[in-house]
Amino acid sequence: MFYNPQEEEKGKKQYVLDVFDFLRRSEQIRKLGLTVESCKPEQVKVNVVELAKKQLTVKCFDQSRIPLKAESIEPSKVEMFVPADWEGERLTAEVRLGAGEIQQARTREDGVTKKPYVELGPGQRREASEQVTIKLVSEAEQLKDYTITSATLGRCLSANLQGSYRVEVTNLEEVLRPIAIKATEAAKQAYELQPFQIILYVFDDDKKSTDEQRRKVVYNFPEDSVRKGEIILNQQPVIARFKLTPLARAEPGTTD
Repeated sequence: MFYNPQEEEKGKKQYVLDVFDFLRRSEQIRKLGLTVESCKPEQVKVNVVELAKKQLTVKCFDQSRIPLKAESIEPSKVEMFVPADWEGERLTAEVRLGAGEIQQARTREDGVTKKPYVELGPGQRREASEQVTIKLVSEAEQLKDYTITSATLGRCLSANLQGSYRVEVTNLEEVLRPIAIKATEAAKQAYELQPFQIILYVFDDDKKSTDEQRRKVVYNFPEDSVRKGEIILNQQPVIARFKLTPLARAEPGTTD
């Protein structure tokens, strides 16, 4: 059953719809030989929003709504009916691409063709009448070579080890050597602003050995840059060599 607000409430912007009465008067139900006895909910609030035809800028996102850098979108604008009070940044039509479509948009000469859409409200998606062709910047063009020359090392220990053991990295100079990455300029700058560029994870079981141990360090790339594919390591991860040394416990009643 379809509800036409123009026929029911003659231009009102807000009103309460009597759902029971609307269903009871339904010609479709009458033709089935049925009578409506009850319904839930019996009433709903209705807001009528006037739409106007406007030019919308097309933007491209992945399935997590992370923006994708486009080489070209043709046409770059589409005409759609949207709420009349939409202005500025609201005048945007979106295209969502899956992983396979992103790969095609980066590698195929003819790109990927899809219809943009707008969300007029929760669950109210409206597509444009025309399609747009999208070509994305290739990964090779998007990422450039950089070298991070001033890295800091963070040692990550559980609460079970903190205050009881000291972590000594025996090849610290090797661990802190310049880091080769491929990244966008923004991702490279975000990485440099991280509190620690390199992290060594020390696990509870490591305390069982007093010998030198080995473990790959983790390069603490910003999560948002990783999700967008804007930063990758361009070298083999460094292997840190480290020892755990128990800290002397102060005797009860003594002070430093």
